[in-house]
Amino acid sequence: MASSTTMEIFQALEPTLSPGVTCEHLPRLANCLQHLEQAHGFDGDRSEVMLLTLVHAYSTMAHLASHMATEGPSLGLNRNIEDCKNFLWSEFISLDWLTHGCAVELPTFQEMWNELCESFLHLDVDVDNYNAPLDLCGEAVVNGKKVKVCQLFAFQYIQHCDDKYTPLILSYIADQPVYTDLPSDYDDYVANRLAGGDPFFGLTNALRPFLYDKHNSLKTLVLFSSAVAYTVDLFKATSFTPTPAQVNILTDEVAYEFTHFVENMWHGASKAYRNHMATINARGVAEALVHRSRELLQHHLSQQLAWHLYAWVFERAAAAFGENVADDQDHTSNDSAWVKDTIRSWESVHPDLIDNPNRARSDYHIGVYYRYQLDRSRLEQANQLDRLEDVSFIPVGPPLLPLVYTNAIQVTDTNELCAICQCEFGDEPTVQLRACGHIMHRDCIGEMINQVTDNSNLCPLDRRGICPRRPRAPAPCS
Repeated sequence: MASSTTMEIFQALEPTLSPGVTCEHLPRLANCLQHLEQAHGFDGDRSEVMLLTLVHAYSTMAHLASHMATEGPSLGLNRNIEDCKNFLWSEFISLDWLTHGCAVELPTFQEMWNELCESFLHLDVDVDNYNAPLDLCGEAVVNGKKVKVCQLFAFQYIQHCDDKYTPLILSYIADQPVYTDLPSDYDDYVANRLAGGDPFFGLTNALRPFLYDKHNSLKTLVLFSSAVAYTVDLFKATSFTPTPAQVNILTDEVAYEFTHFVENMWHGASKAYRNHMATINARGVAEALVHRSRELLQHHLSQQLAWHLYAWVFERAAAAFGENVADDQDHTSNDSAWVKDTIRSWESVHPDLIDNPNRARSDYHIGVYYRYQLDRSRLEQANQLDRLEDVSFIPVGPPLLPLVYTNAIQVTDTNELCAICQCEFGDEPTVQLRACGHIMHRDCIGEMINQVTDNSNLCPLDRRGICPRRPRAPAPCS
């Protein structure tokens, strides 16, 4: 049986789940778990990726099924179900190592969906008066990590099938990478370029440890392409002349994208890979892209900036594989050709970006990246602040109260350091941020969020918003 700690975590689901659902009602889910264990054992890096990918797909299905059970079908719901089938479930069944040497076959999406919908009939609830979509929305903090309620629902169903998976999943949640948002290392880029070195070593460092790993190479390029999309949007939104404060908004957004990528255990990337990506300085990457954009605009039309910036990033990706390959590699083909083929396999990318980059297209975008836009009000506010010289601010209104945005918590290791003051927690009161789950001194949080700087309302570890920024006004002239 699951431990008392596990059961306390699952209490957040009551009355969503009940003993009315048992393994007998979930044979397809049990088949998935048996398949995983036969394919790659019970524990290990690949087993972890597959189990978490299953939880991600299954929890999304559960959320959609709860809507179907209480609201009935609709065009929007049917479209979301189809997306879950074509993307999340397809990602789960398409991973290479899943299909070899297994006596138990994976069920189809439709079989899993039908079983999940039928299981709702066995829940000990009054369906007529039960708002399941509301109960499966929201988040909870488990072992210091934010987890969606629908994912806890999936955990509970897996526990019904075999409770040996429960402590394993909880250990996965607790032992996830954390991205530490560091100041930009762009000065290193400048020094490297002046010395004739790699002009985009952030991308090279991200790719090199996963040579010939197509799955992770593509995930790296997807992440860096999101940074390109935000960079292009910055230039378009600022008439191609962004101010330093507006560039800071870009670096905030790229740092958030990296944080979300590293700390998101549900998108099919291994913990080892995300641990490595946690070492890449997102702000330096963003500033390097800004610098390269300014260079490109000296020689190309502004409408073609996106095309040439993507082409440059893919060129640097190919160069990362082109030399200094480890001697123990079995591959004898040209390494840059291999990564170019990998990029070509990305269906959203126009092949000319690799083969004929001089055939530039205006207002180019890859897939859904046209949706990646920076906050226009923040950009305008930054532009106005850049025009003010030597302006100081004072707080306005009552102070922000830290316990409104945090939960009091007793730390288990008093020797750990507070991210704000860099001192041990000791016996001082500590709180856990509701936005991200990080723990800090209560007094440190209270002092920080009541400052009047631009970033005083952001978590110092992952730059997520803790609370609204303290209202401020220009200080009166002396």
